[in-house]
Amino acid sequence: MSIITIKALNFSYGKKKILKNIELSIEKNKITGIIGPNGCGKSTLAKNIIKYLHGEYEEFKIDDKSLRDIGSRELSRLISYIPQKTNVIQNISVFDFILLGRFPLLKNSWDFYKKEDFEAVEENINLLKIEDLRDRNIESLSGGELQKVLLAKALSQDAKILLLDEPTSALDLNNAVEFMKILRYVANQKNISPIIIIHDLNLASLFCDSLIMLKEGRFIGKGMPKEIITEKNMKEIYDLDCTILYNSEGKPYVVPTT
Repeated sequence: MSIITIKALNFSYGKKKILKNIELSIEKNKITGIIGPNGCGKSTLAKNIIKYLHGEYEEFKIDDKSLRDIGSRELSRLISYIPQKTNVIQNISVFDFILLGRFPLLKNSWDFYKKEDFEAVEENINLLKIEDLRDRNIESLSGGELQKVLLAKALSQDAKILLLDEPTSALDLNNAVEFMKILRYVANQKNISPIIIIHDLNLASLFCDSLIMLKEGRFIGKGMPKEIITEKNMKEIYDLDCTILYNSEGKPYVVPTT
């Protein structure tokens, strides 16, 4: 069952066309990776999904409801978004920053946080194993630490969709793997649908249930990693000469030709 369905999405910056007749569907409670070369429209697609940008389309549904009929407050309860670059609030503790993820769930702007809000924050701090960061000033965090805090905040929002733009780019290999394991856990156990823009094809192959490939603003294909990560696609999409090998689980990984 699809959580997002898009038909004939087009978007332009002025006269420059960025997204060209995009048609795709994204399955519920699966990890979907969006891949493609720099400048192919991945982040622009994400910003159309959250209505930060407004393209033209024939159909655009989120959780079986037309995007046109979804207001900003309802959208924040459907989608937690972590952009590629995040400006953090100054002089705020990690705990209080994560607590802001509960704001869309309040009845109104004058409502107060309740016991369940604080419990949700504690649960996600424990899930991300960042207990030692909870009282730190958020400005004191490293890039990798901040990325984990951003995920804890996004998860505290209790949205159905996690939309993440290159969330592992600041993480070392071990932390990147742990991050992806958490995405797999929430997809399987919490009925959340993670959508991740990712450049690390080997990491995407290991953890994504399906991959969507873009090039020059066009939808090229969608499928399981073994269907998308092929030597032919790597050459045609990335102009990369490589060999595709497979691990014991049959997952492909890319070995560039040197």
